[in-house]
Amino acid sequence: MPDVLMSEKDIDRTAKQGLKFLGGLNKQPVARAILAERGYKDAEHGKGWSLTLALLGYPGASLDQALSGQKAKNAAVARLDQWDEPNFELAALALKHNFPAQYELLFKDLVAAKGIEAVGSVRTFLTRVRVLREDPEGARAETHDTDLAALAKLEERKVISPEIETELWGCITLVTGIDPNGVVVESAAAPVPVVATPAASTRAATAVQLRNWLEEWCGTAKKVITRRDYLISLGLVQRRKKKGAVEDLETDGSEDVDELVTEEPPPVLPAPASATTTEIPPS
Repeated sequence: MPDVLMSEKDIDRTAKQGLKFLGGLNKQPVARAILAERGYKDAEHGKGWSLTLALLGYPGASLDQALSGQKAKNAAVARLDQWDEPNFELAALALKHNFPAQYELLFKDLVAAKGIEAVGSVRTFLTRVRVLREDPEGARAETHDTDLAALAKLEERKVISPEIETELWGCITLVTGIDPNGVVVESAAAPVPVVATPAASTRAATAVQLRNWLEEWCGTAKKVITRRDYLISLGLVQRRKKKGAVEDLETDGSEDVDELVTEEPPPVLPAPASATTTEIPPS
């Protein structure tokens, strides 16, 4: 088939296959060493990434540049996920009997969450902390001194502090693109190249080069790498369940690619009772 007849679907499959194969080699240094004995040197590895990233719209970018923004967001989500459960528990223990009204405001319909949902839970908690501290609508004038005393208790227990809150809001802003006041901000993540859509002819030509490169090196890998777990990592064998058994099936490497996806965090829950919060809209 002439190269110019590669369909968009074929081009997309080629890009996914490149990501799977090259990402697998990054994760499996022994597999890469086996290929190196057959001529797969650093220059070849760099060529594969260059073609793959160009096909995805990152011409001239390194892998680290292309993924650094997502890595930073993943780290921010992990930090929030790690913070909420123990600190929610410490805050609840400190307030439940000493400041029951403030405990009710902070924790009504709020529990620690996992993964990306921790962004929403921590954001709700911090927003309610701001209600206790600032009383933006003047709805808690009669209890404001007690509200501040409750927050002082949380600072004493090392749950909150200006430094902690700044760090957590920074993580939330990085993931959502929304600051504590609900203003959309530019991402503070490490610079990521602007994704450009290559001209159709350029993209097709790059896809052909990558397809030919993958044909050479995926074919070589199938011949010289015998461990099935390595082949699965490279996308050359796909593990599937069939009638309770697991089969190892050969694949072209374009299936089951681990794609980076940023999920939308849940919206901030409103503060209960008479308090009014400045809600931060979901990103």
